[in-house]
Amino acid sequence: MLCQMIYFGIAWKQGGLSYGIGILLPLGLFAFLFFYLTFALLLQPLIVANRVEKDERLSSPVDFVVDEEQILFKNKFTETKLDWGSFQKVIESKSHFLLIYTVNKNMFQIIPKRAFASSEDEQSFRELLNTKIPRLQKFQFDLKNPVVLLAIVFTIGFCLFQCAVATFSFFLPALLSD
Repeated sequence: MLCQMIYFGIAWKQGGLSYGIGILLPLGLFAFLFFYLTFALLLQPLIVANRVEKDERLSSPVDFVVDEEQILFKNKFTETKLDWGSFQKVIESKSHFLLIYTVNKNMFQIIPKRAFASSEDEQSFRELLNTKIPRLQKFQFDLKNPVVLLAIVFTIGFCLFQCAVATFSFFLPALLSD
């Protein structure tokens, strides 16, 4: 978006665009970006939060009962028993444990750390996780993942390309006129 505004500003300054297009187009693009980000980052999360608040099934408290054989998730609507083989990996963040399912790796069960009565209970659960699901790991940005590396390389390359185009569009007419 910034590069587009630079392109239009340079073209307008060099006389390639009329005043109306040179000013209104970047402002229109900026307004679109502003309203889109406002909707995506502010309004949409508020709408979803409001729906969750109104749906009693989604906002009812859940009790977790953990033992050597299974984890029991229970609220006033349902009761789910899952054995430890249902999970293939655990990711620990600052405030949650995410238990990744074995069958569908895109699904996970969230256990908030605030659910534990004490830090000793939390530590006991962590030790149980280490014995039942031995691949306990802290959440981190994995630079060894080829998809992450490809995204980073592509983003840097695209930004460099945009900068080069902006630079050459500014200096190329001056070089050609000499």
